[in-house]
Amino acid sequence: MNGLHMRLTIALGALLLAGLLVVLASCGPGWPPSVTPEPLTEVAQPQAMPSSTAGPIVSLFQSPIQTPTPIPTPWIEPPPPTRRPTPTIPPVPTRLPTPVVTRIPTAVPPIIPLPPGEPEPYTIVYRDGSVVRAVDSDGRNDRIVLDIPTRLSRFLVDRSFLVGTWASPAPDGSRLALVASDFENLDTLPRGKQVEFAIYLLDPATRDLRLLVEDGVKPVWSPDGARIAYRSTRTQGLWVVDVATGDTQELFAVGYPETEHQADWFTWSPDAQRIAVVKNWGGVANVGGIWIVNVGNGGESRQVVSMEMNALGLEWSPTGKDVLFRSRKGERLTPGRPLSIWIVEADTGVQRQLTRNMSAGGGAPVWSPDGNWIAFAGTNLLEGEPYQYDLWLISNDGNALARLNNDPATDLNPVWTPDGQRIVFYREGDGIWDVTLRDGSLRQAWDHDVVSFLLLR
Repeated sequence: MNGLHMRLTIALGALLLAGLLVVLASCGPGWPPSVTPEPLTEVAQPQAMPSSTAGPIVSLFQSPIQTPTPIPTPWIEPPPPTRRPTPTIPPVPTRLPTPVVTRIPTAVPPIIPLPPGEPEPYTIVYRDGSVVRAVDSDGRNDRIVLDIPTRLSRFLVDRSFLVGTWASPAPDGSRLALVASDFENLDTLPRGKQVEFAIYLLDPATRDLRLLVEDGVKPVWSPDGARIAYRSTRTQGLWVVDVATGDTQELFAVGYPETEHQADWFTWSPDAQRIAVVKNWGGVANVGGIWIVNVGNGGESRQVVSMEMNALGLEWSPTGKDVLFRSRKGERLTPGRPLSIWIVEADTGVQRQLTRNMSAGGGAPVWSPDGNWIAFAGTNLLEGEPYQYDLWLISNDGNALARLNNDPATDLNPVWTPDGQRIVFYREGDGIWDVTLRDGSLRQAWDHDVVSFLLLR
């Protein structure tokens, strides 16, 4: 029994061994997996096969199946890292181009209808620092009229104080209203000190000088020469002083110091009964609305132009109907805002825009003595850059426009001669010139570089 059991056990083991060999054979030549042997101190080299033996030489530790040599993969640049998308910016609207038109030619003489007669001579009054000087219209007899510091220990008011004109001539040319200050300019004013102003009357012929009113600036004569309108530096309102007596009266209050408004750009009606005045926004903003003030009725006033119109540069027409002013409001074809000429009817408040694409920024426009024309220095923005400041005339209804000169020189600050025959102006860097309206001729009247000047008969 024991021998039989042993034989059965051997037979069963043989069967199991045969099955295991079958399973191993089915796993292929890669089995068993190769195991890297531990390095040996000394490895026996296999015996070389005879050279006549065909086929490759196989190492004892190498599979007889040749592994194909891998084909190198070409280098491919990796894609750049993904960036966050840039936010889209809305496009900026393109400014509309300024339409360019053919240049307006110089007007053919006679430029405007004129009465018969030759142009009359005139006198140019100008300042040299704090010295008042005068010269005849032919460029002769340049003379000192008054040395202000020598006579007053004061100075002719400087532009740095931003209080407007330094002098105003009487309608008949017999006297000048001068503005003086106790400091020469803003640079000489001590910190914390308030400058003091005063208005004096000067007779150019006799050099007689007298104080008219303290704390006053921007003098403007009435057409009859009896009164002077001015702005008080104490109340910033519109006041009137009687030239003969020195009596003063405030006609138009602006609520200072509770408000920053100031009375500005005032102008008399031809009958000296009314004053047109701008109530400005205050400080350096010398623009605002327009009021008509009744001089003979205790300063009763009414508004004819809104504050938002930003009016400046008033002048009452010689006919008494209209008040001229300038504003950047109004119709235009140009991208920029030109300083346009407007007029408002004093009685009705009806406003009309005379210029649309011309900037009248070369000084205040001025009426002709008969009230039919307005002279101004400006540039036609439709003619393209560079902008050229020339002299122009426009009719009081805006229907006629005449160019007085057409050259690269910059011409500013036109003034009519008392006889209405010529227009005197400042040519930048080249003194004072005039143009005769009858024949259009240009002439240099004074070769000194004088920006601010007055005309006397």
